[in-house]
Amino acid sequence: MANFFMLAGTVSTDKTLMEIEQLLQTAGFQCATDDDEILLKSPANLTVRSGFGHEYIVVADAQERDTLTNEARLLSDSLKQNKIKHEFELYDRANELYDVIEFVALDD
Repeated sequence: MANFFMLAGTVSTDKTLMEIEQLLQTAGFQCATDDDEILLKSPANLTVRSGFGHEYIVVADAQERDTLTNEARLLSDSLKQNKIKHEFELYDRANELYDVIEFVALDD
């Protein structure tokens, strides 16, 4: 049975999807916008989707735990540098939470 790890998360910001894409590109991510989502070139299939209000939904999956964890941390570091609030929950194949990566700006 193949391994499968997934990420479910949110990003909270007043920035537009285009502004988020630009800051991710500045951070070194290769990405493209498709309608209301940003597709990041990543071994973890990272995607940022429009959500409700000032919240975006982040999803990802990978066959290796380390791959998912490392990619989630890279994305988190880029968002932190821009003081953007976010929370990522990482799950294993059994749907068990194995890590939480989050950042809350001090002025929130």
